[in-house]
Amino acid sequence: MAYIIGITGGVGTGKSEVLKILEKYGFRTIRTDDVAKELMAPGGELTERLKKALGEEITGPDGSINKEVYSKLIYSDSENMRLSNGIIHPAVWRRVGELIGESDKDRFAVETAVPGEEFRKLCDTVWYIHTPLKLRIDRLMRQRGYSAEKCFDIIGKQKSESDYGMFADFIIENAESLSATEKQIRELI
Repeated sequence: MAYIIGITGGVGTGKSEVLKILEKYGFRTIRTDDVAKELMAPGGELTERLKKALGEEITGPDGSINKEVYSKLIYSDSENMRLSNGIIHPAVWRRVGELIGESDKDRFAVETAVPGEEFRKLCDTVWYIHTPLKLRIDRLMRQRGYSAEKCFDIIGKQKSESDYGMFADFIIENAESLSATEKQIRELI
C-alpha cells in the first residue's frame, strides 16, 4: 500500500527543496506542474481539448500551447479559467494516480500549488510549506529574475496562506536553514 505525502504552498516557499529532502529518504516525488506540462505537450491529450474550449489561438505553429496567450485568456476571464481547470485538473490527478500505480516505490511526495479535494483524497497527509512573504519575494527575484511587481502579481493569484493551511495536517516552516527544514521533515517521517 502506497503512503502519500502531499506538499503544497505558494510560489517561492521552497517546495522543491522539501521534495529533494524527501527523495533522500526514499520518496518518489511527483510534481503536478510537470504532469500538466507532459499532458499539455504538442500532441498531448489536453492540447486539443484546450484548443477546442479556448480557441485555436492558444497554440503556436509547432502545436504547443502559447503560454503568453493562454495566460492572458485564463487570467482575464473567470469562465476561461473555470473551463481550463475543468479540463486540466481531472486529467492531472488521473495521471498522478497512474504514476503511483505504475511505480515500484511505496512512498510518494506529490507537490501542487493548487490543492483541492482530489489532492486531499489522494494524500495520507498534507504538509504546507510556509515561508514569509518577504523571503519568498527575495527568492523569486534572485533565483528566477522576477521583478517585485511580477512576484506580487503571481502570489496574488494563488491561494492565501490560510487557504493553504486549511488543507494541511502539518506546517513546515521554511525560513531558516535547509538543515532546520530537514530536521522538521525527519521528525514528521
